[in-house]
Amino acid sequence: MAPNVGNKFKMNKLILSVVFILFMIPSFGQQDSALLFNEFRLSINRNSSFTAGSNEKFGFGAGAYHILKANEMIDVLFGFEYNRTSQYLESMYEGHVANSTDLTYTFHSFSIPFTARTTVGRKVKFFVDAGAFVDFILAATREGTMHTYSPDENGHFIYKEFDFSERVKVSYPIYGVSVGMGIKIPLLKHEFLVRTESKYGINTIYHDMDSIYNRYYRFSIGYKL
Repeated sequence: MAPNVGNKFKMNKLILSVVFILFMIPSFGQQDSALLFNEFRLSINRNSSFTAGSNEKFGFGAGAYHILKANEMIDVLFGFEYNRTSQYLESMYEGHVANSTDLTYTFHSFSIPFTARTTVGRKVKFFVDAGAFVDFILAATREGTMHTYSPDENGHFIYKEFDFSERVKVSYPIYGVSVGMGIKIPLLKHEFLVRTESKYGINTIYHDMDSIYNRYYRFSIGYKL
């Protein structure tokens, strides 16, 4: 019963967070766009976990955002994203009689970012932004090769090697900070965006014998209404 209660509690926290943000949108005044979302982006990401023995892997994502005008130069953005990130590890300790190699971890997350953006320029505009985010992991898997050393009835260790693929339990929510920069170009009465960003997860996304963090660079294109 306890695991089910815990899962329901986590899901309720996620739903309440989404509802809270939706209710906050109208409270920023009439000067902001009446649209629920007025900026959309597609992205590719590249892992930068800084984990020992970790190599970079690519992923992708999509997001929708609402822009609030704080003053002439600063906008405040928040929204919702889906991100798929992956990372490769050469090896991981699995206990006294086992270790795994050639591991690929894949994470599917629902993200809520909050960002402040400063923009300069008239037609072609340049911007920098910084903020924070909260990630809720929807699913996580790993695959690789397992190596075990099990004793037989005579006390001799028998080596076995086999490929495996499995779901993994992760920590959430994941929280972190982000910084980005980009350019906005006029297009069909609206604006086309090109943006680069670094996202730095602070707490571990997965913790067992070793810890894994979700930290990655991202390149995105978008359209601002």
